[in-house]
Formats: sequence, structure tokens, C-alpha cells
Amino acid sequence: MTVEEMFERAEASMLVECMGKPCRIWTGATSKGGYPKAHIGERYVGVHRLALESRIGRALRRTELACHRCDVPACIEPAHLYVGTPADNQRDRRRRGTANPGLCRVTLTKADVRRLYL
Repeated sequence: MTVEEMFERAEASMLVECMGKPCRIWTGATSKGGYPKAHIGERYVGVHRLALESRIGRALRRTELACHRCDVPACIEPAHLYVGTPADNQRDRRRRGTANPGLCRVTLTKADVRRLYL
């Protein structure tokens, strides 16, 4: 896929209402965390990063993230994205109560597994 094809696909993405804001949801491939990705050239790139870069007119630095104001990982709406650091992202996620949703790491005992599956 070329960058131009990726942007054409982005234009065809779904618009949905999420938390009172119209999110543009990427309908292509996503990472395990639900973030949009596209195969461009020899590598996968984050579509949300490209969307933000097109809005701000420059490439993001390696230390910068494309953070979501809407807390929807698959959203590629440029107005919902902002440049942040990992620390900014974690602080915002804690403040909004969305830090690591569904990513809780738990060690289950054999008794726990029996209770869950038997």
C-alpha cells in the first residue's frame, strides 16, 4: 500500500459517535492493542500517527506519540489526536480512568482455572 492509498482508505473509514464525539474509525488492519496500522513499503506504520503528522505538517519524533483525546484506539480523526510523550499519555489515561483497560496481568492458580472453566 502507498501513502496515497492509505489516505484513500482513511477517507472511506467509518464515522461513529463515541463519547459525544464523531470518531473516524479505521476499518483496516489493527495492532493487538486495536491501533490502526497499514503496510506501506517495507514496514507497518501507525495510521493514527500519519493522520496526526498530516495535521501538524511534520513527522513525529521517535519520542512523541499520537495520543487520543477520545480514548478510541482505532480512531484516526486528526482533531482527536495530539502530540504527547509516553508520560503525557499515561497521565491522561490515569486522569480519565482508562489506564490499561483490559490489559490487567493476573497470575491464575490451578484452582482459579478450574473455577473458571469447569
